[in-house]
Parts: sequence; structure tokens; C-alpha cells
Amino acid sequence: MTGLLITLGDQKAVLFYLGFLPGFLNLSSLSAMDIAMVAAITVMAVGGVKLAYAYAASKAGQMCVGNSGRALNTLAACILFMAGGWIIIRV
Repeated sequence: MTGLLITLGDQKAVLFYLGFLPGFLNLSSLSAMDIAMVAAITVMAVGGVKLAYAYAASKAGQMCVGNSGRALNTLAACILFMAGGWIIIRV
């Protein structure tokens, strides 16, 4: 349910569905069952991807504990610093 609420709160996703679905579905001829089916498929597809992201983030968080986590954070900070510097130099 949380994934659905996060997705519904994502304006880019809402605009995508508002622009995408009318091209493939005649919205004026949809029945309640059709709407429920489209909603269920959307929730399963988007929710499944978001669950996979959450699982991967959880596993990554478990791996980044202790000295290895500190080293990874330092490396990430250096990369972000260099990327920011590169952007400043190019602009």
C-alpha cells in the first residue's frame, strides 16, 4: 500500500499515466471491471519494481556496516566532489 501511495504522490508517474493510457485505452468505454484490472496491473508492475529497489537498498545497507561502509562512504564523497568540480569547471 505504501508503494502505491508513493507512486500516486509522484507527479511524474501521474502525468505519464495521464498521457500514456488515453493513447491505448478508450477511457469513455471502460467499465468498472476494466478500470480495476488496469489499476491492479499497474500496482503489480510498479509495486514489484519498487519492492525490488527496496530489497536491493536493504541488502546494500546491510553490506555497508563497519570499516567497509566507512570506506565506501569516503569513496562516494570523493566521487561526488569530483563530479561537482567537473560541472563547475565546464560551466
